[in-house]
Amino acid sequence: MTDISEVRKAAWETRRAKYGIRGHRGSYSRTGPTSIQALYAAHQQWSEQTFGTEKGPIGPLKHLIKEAEEAIENPADIMEYVDCFFLITDAVRRAGYNLNDLTEAGFEKLEILKQRTYERTPEGEPSFHVKEKS
Repeated sequence: MTDISEVRKAAWETRRAKYGIRGHRGSYSRTGPTSIQALYAAHQQWSEQTFGTEKGPIGPLKHLIKEAEEAIENPADIMEYVDCFFLITDAVRRAGYNLNDLTEAGFEKLEILKQRTYERTPEGEPSFHVKEKS
């Protein structure tokens, strides 16, 4: 089995060379209470400058399907997950919500998930909750 940390390191070095990224991987502050807000705001600014503000969430959600398929094909590549994250937050923003709304709804949904029953499935297969019979 491949050491995932070596795969990640190699992927980072490849991106660094391809895009001319200087410095080390930890150049951005990735800790603290505002790091996710800073990333969200930076992505929002870039997205609005690049794609405009008049579009709704459907385009990013359709793009998310493609990026999720790429993450399935390349599960060791963290950038595929970042693509999905950016598209989700972009769609949320374009639907009229913000990061706090998403976080609050996430905690509410987590409580709902905790009340459901799930069956174990084989590796690589989705786990859906058991539907109650009506």
